[in-house]
Amino acid sequence: MLAGAGLLTACGPGTARSGPGADRVVETAEGPVTVPVRPQRVVTLGAALAGHLTSVGLVPVGAQEGHEEWLGAYAGELPEGTDIDGIATVGLADAPNLETIVGLDPELVLIERSAGEHIRELSAIAPTVVVDRPSNAAWKAAFDATVGAADREAEAEQVRERYRAALAAVPDAARERSVTFLRGQGDGAFRIDGSGAFGGSVAAEAGLTVRDGAGRGEPSEHGYIGFSIEELMVADGDLLVVPDRAGGPSSVENLMANPLWERLPAVRAGRVLSLPNAVYNGGTYLGAELLLRELTAALR
Repeated sequence: MLAGAGLLTACGPGTARSGPGADRVVETAEGPVTVPVRPQRVVTLGAALAGHLTSVGLVPVGAQEGHEEWLGAYAGELPEGTDIDGIATVGLADAPNLETIVGLDPELVLIERSAGEHIRELSAIAPTVVVDRPSNAAWKAAFDATVGAADREAEAEQVRERYRAALAAVPDAARERSVTFLRGQGDGAFRIDGSGAFGGSVAAEAGLTVRDGAGRGEPSEHGYIGFSIEELMVADGDLLVVPDRAGGPSSVENLMANPLWERLPAVRAGRVLSLPNAVYNGGTYLGAELLLRELTAALR
């Protein structure tokens, strides 16, 4: 069985089958990778990858460190009967625990680019596919690649349909409002995540105006612009959305201690929404649905 890596580029015309129960050849940016038909034992190295799989009813046998918190945020959204308690921890994307992965006897390994330096070792264990997400706004393409490699396209379409329904359910009143996604960057600096980031892309697709500090700088490849604390008033959306990661570099605790914080329009109106990172920057359809629900409730 061939093992390779790359960006999954097709799961329809780019996938070949040779019969029931046979392997499939998935075309990737670095060549074809032979993977099993509808694998059951899959290991993921990348936070969003476990979310992609569980959303289509395939619980990975192993996932990277922190999966409990990530998937726990989605617990109420997972398919009925989904059990995430038995997922083994297999290290981090850039430092996988190869011995643990071998012991799980996976049929398929899915990794993000940050685990790419371990592709040879992982490919020796099981067919390995790299799922690229070149920007935080490319989360749908990453989902497509993940479910394509896992041969769960029928289930995936149901997930997409639920998201389309969630978009349609956003009330017109909410679409008339603006939102700013804000997170700390340490040392009093902060960043605003615009429509090129996960949360901003979802809000923009729902019809909200995403206030991203445009004109104050060029967004990074992941859709954010960095600012100093003196520029805090640029966060001028009707709703301010922040991650609830207390104590970390993305925390807004230092920003909240600054006198400018109380002058922000959203703060004065009592419209500050704190979300788990799996929702704020989740990169999954599960996170997107939860985000839409939270945005709608906060803008009533």
